[in-house]
Amino acid sequence: MITRMISSGIAFSLVFFCSCSAFRASTDTPPPKPPQKEAANNARGFMTEGETLYVKALQTRDEKEREKQFKAAIEQLQKEANEGSNLKAHLLLGYMADLGQGMSSDGITAARHYRAAADGGLPEAKAALAEFWLRNGIFLDAAAAQIMSIPDYQKNPAHLCTLGAIYYAQFENQKGFEVLKKAFAAAGRMPQIRVEVMKIIHRAFEAYFKNGNFDAALVELKREQTLDANSSLIPYFMGLVELRRGNAAAAEELFNESLKRNPAVPYPYRELALIKARSGRPDEAVDDIKVAYAVSGKTRQYQQDMIEIYFLTRRYQDLITLTTRILQENPNDTDTRNIRGSIYLMRKEYTKALEDLQKLAANPKLANEPEILEGIALATSYLGRLDEARKAYEKILQAGFQPVTALNLSELYIVQNCFSDALKLLANEGFKQSKDIFVRCISAYLEATALLASGKNADAQIKLYYELLPSYKSSQTDATSWEVELFDTWLKKAALSPEARKIITEMTVKIAEKPQPKMPLPLQKKPAPPLPPPAVPPVNPPVKPAPPVHSNPLATPIPSPAPGKPDAVKPSEADPKTTAAPGSVVKEDSKPEAGTK
Repeated sequence: MITRMISSGIAFSLVFFCSCSAFRASTDTPPPKPPQKEAANNARGFMTEGETLYVKALQTRDEKEREKQFKAAIEQLQKEANEGSNLKAHLLLGYMADLGQGMSSDGITAARHYRAAADGGLPEAKAALAEFWLRNGIFLDAAAAQIMSIPDYQKNPAHLCTLGAIYYAQFENQKGFEVLKKAFAAAGRMPQIRVEVMKIIHRAFEAYFKNGNFDAALVELKREQTLDANSSLIPYFMGLVELRRGNAAAAEELFNESLKRNPAVPYPYRELALIKARSGRPDEAVDDIKVAYAVSGKTRQYQQDMIEIYFLTRRYQDLITLTTRILQENPNDTDTRNIRGSIYLMRKEYTKALEDLQKLAANPKLANEPEILEGIALATSYLGRLDEARKAYEKILQAGFQPVTALNLSELYIVQNCFSDALKLLANEGFKQSKDIFVRCISAYLEATALLASGKNADAQIKLYYELLPSYKSSQTDATSWEVELFDTWLKKAALSPEARKIITEMTVKIAEKPQPKMPLPLQKKPAPPLPPPAVPPVNPPVKPAPPVHSNPLATPIPSPAPGKPDAVKPSEADPKTTAAPGSVVKEDSKPEAGTK
């Protein structure tokens, strides 16, 4: 769609036209004979006072003075339009109302003046009125008729561009493309028209792409390709479409084709790195993201992408080295400290993790964030500072019941021999009503342990635990395994009856069979707006890039672990459309949800 900048450009071009002592159509097409006698002065070869004032205002740099001159121009132009039926005065008043020059932007006033000049036969006004209707999505048939009523409109690429945009707005894309193709061919020395043609087609691609109509999106890309066969961005965008379709191999070929056409752009390397990281080619993935980072000029966005690739390929030491370097340069970068702290937790380097967590918590905006508090609780519990961990968990639950946090705290109560506190917490209906097999199985395990440790009967809880255990084990993932390190330490010292110790030990062995390393807690700040998508160089002519097909590890912090335990993460392969921070639940067109169970 032609933007308001087109109207602005037309308005400012009047400076040039008036300097030639005559207003001419931007098309170099001679204006038609005025249809009424009163409009005869429009064919004169001199500027009226109103036009002179308007041009002077356009040339004035001082904002306040320019505003005064616009107001004076409005007063004079209104007089000329009303008393002399001057069509160009109407046109200028339409521009000024449309662009908010000397007045508040007023679409109704702009349309009235455009219509008055267009009905008088002024070609520029017909084009302006058609563009105005197009921008507002109204009277599209009438807008097309206005363009086609301009003499020799087919020889004018600007008019053809507007007409093609109108057809696209009416979803007559093939018809619109045929017109735009003519505009593109005719605009040899008018690069701005070629830019606009490509933008119109690419906006159609983007709309189809975002709505999941990938066949139609590819049609628009192929149309772009007929106009710019050597563009490196067209195969890149085609690769994004194939990636959304789940055709990673086809996407990889297209990204490689994009790089053949222009190897000095970073974004295809980034997408290739993500594909290779997901398909088990870590070395290639790391090589590609390093090239992307270098080619980008070592921008922050691609630095963040490098963090994600290191994470997906489990290059944790490289990730720590990179995040440490970033933090040395900017100690206040909470997102990067978030990532490093999470990796330290996963590697069970609890002292270092706690240092990062406490620095995050020193920020008043983050001090009470549940994710920060739970990270502190996890680190302090494994460092033997159980009272600190307990306070952190209790503070989180003050804001409302959280099953994962409640499981963590219940475990902590048990290893501190506070069995009644654990049983009270585990009696919460949130556990009983949960449909999550992990929550139900672990809560039964902990409740049975607390009952046995306090000398009470736990037959019902033990039975439920063993009933749920097979289902839990069959659905167990990296993100849903339960570590028993704290329990093992407690069992060695706890004052338990031989029978209770035997039963608890057997349950603990069962729950810990084939333990999976686990992903650490999220250390996100909240609310943390997502970072903008990577800047993609424009198509030649420039276009707005399509949305990235992968999430940002800083915009989407590392997800929650299973209760109280760090676990390793493998890249999400469930949805090829999105590379989420591992362990997240990803929904189409939504942010990944933290809170892995």
